[in-house]
This record gives sequence, structure tokens and C-alpha cells, in this order.
Amino acid sequence: MRRLRSVGADLASLLPERARGWRPAVTLPPGHVVVAAMPRRPVAEERWASREWPTYAAKPATMYDGLPHPPVCWLTDGPVSAGLWSHLRAEHHRSGLWPLLVFRGAGGFGWYAEDESSLARLDPMALMAGWWASSGVRLTKVDRRVLGTAAWPGPASPGRTRVDPDVLADQIAEERVAREPAGIALVPATRSADAIGLAGWTATDYEPYSPGALSAVLRTWEDRFGARVLGVGSGTLWVSVAAPPTTLDHAARVAVEHFAFCPEVEPPEERSDQPSDFLHYAATIMHRPLWRFWWD
Repeated sequence: MRRLRSVGADLASLLPERARGWRPAVTLPPGHVVVAAMPRRPVAEERWASREWPTYAAKPATMYDGLPHPPVCWLTDGPVSAGLWSHLRAEHHRSGLWPLLVFRGAGGFGWYAEDESSLARLDPMALMAGWWASSGVRLTKVDRRVLGTAAWPGPASPGRTRVDPDVLADQIAEERVAREPAGIALVPATRSADAIGLAGWTATDYEPYSPGALSAVLRTWEDRFGARVLGVGSGTLWVSVAAPPTTLDHAARVAVEHFAFCPEVEPPEERSDQPSDFLHYAATIMHRPLWRFWWD
């Protein structure tokens, strides 16, 4: 019989309605609730569109006065011990809280956070098509021949899942904790992809890559590639992948999405005999169970 631990009032306030009364089977380390630095994006947009916005914007310290600044996550006060991430991940279907590893330099949460309804309205394919068009990625003749086009080719086909996505996420997350100290943020989210957008974690100040836009794309990667969002660092995002591409043609289509999602994407430190930087990157994500993205 599991001995359940109590949940502090601050963490309890984040539990979704269906999870009220949830208690963890392990003792959580000290932590605190993070309150949004600004209202959730749909609320903020109403103020941005108001006639009074120029007046508000002239006073940054008070520009969002009178609007709600909701709690977006619960964050541990320091690094966590091995095993906690996988335990909290396994509890997600009961708690409604997705765990995010938070590495040094991850920055703050609560900037341009979305709500679930506004996330659902974002079109990930339209976002990636626009990002690809402005990415500046230089394709060689060989790249274009493999892709069949230099324009946005549309979404890559789904991968074939060979391992349980959650089991893989547990394994990789625990490996990372063993290598580098990390805290944990618990985010009220029904799926891992939404954690970035709902918590308002900003990878970059570049507006097109807002937290909600990133989550919209991560949703479709969850569906097509068995992706799970593991953690964040200094402009860095780690995603486990249970159904990665296994052929160069498929990997090239996935690579287009990666370069659209993160123009500064860099290949792992692996060699390949491919004739271009683009195909070199594509070759390195074949069979690879971990995707890492970094924004300057």
C-alpha cells in the first residue's frame, strides 16, 4: 500500500479540477509557485488592441495593472534527486501536472503564456511554413533533389513507434539528471507539448517563436513522432522521440521542420558522409531518440 504525502496549499492551487485531492506517493522537495510576469496572452491581446495601449505601454511597470497574473507552474527551489522526474511523469494522468526539467540558465516562466483554448487555435503547419520561408536555410541542388522542392514541402509523415514514448522519456530524463543538476517545474497541462506554452517559457525574444507557437508544433510532433517534452535550459529545449525517422528521405523532411522550428539548430557531434550541412543534420537525426534545440 502506497503512503500518500500531503500537497502544500500553493501546489494544490495548481491542480486541475479533475485532480483535486491528488497526493504524491513521494515527498516533494521545497518549492514555490511561479506567478506569470504578465497576463495570459489572450487577455494581454485585448489590452494591446485597446485605444489606451499607447498610454499603458509608456509605463512598463504598470502596463498590465488591473489584469490577472495567474500562477503558471510550481518550481523546486533547487536540484532534484534521481527518480523524481519519472515518478512525477507516471503520476501525470492522475495529477494533471507535467514535469519539466529546469537546467541552469533556463530563464523565467510566465511570459506570453497561452491558455488551452488559444493553443488549440494555433495552426502548426501554417506556423512552420511561415518560419521556413523566412529561415534563410541555404539548400544545395542535392538537398532540393532529395526534398523535391526548395519551398515548404508540407509535414513529414509519421514515424514508426518502436518503444513506449513515456518509458523512453523516463529513461532519457533520468540520464540527463544524472549528468547535470536540474530542478523540476510542474505545469498544469494535459499533454507534455502544452507545458511550454501554458507555463510561458520563452526560448528567445524573437516574437515568432512565442511559447504558444512552439507548443503548437510540439503537439504535432507528439502525435507523429511520439515526442515528449523533457526539459529546458538556457534557450535550450530537450525532447525525447519514440518514433524518429529511419531513412534519409524521411529525415530530410523532418529536418525541414526542425530548421523552421529553430533556425540555429545544430547537429549532434557526429560525423556523416553527406554532401551538405542540411543533409548532414538530417543524417544525424535518423534513429535518434533525443532532439535538442537551441535558440540564440
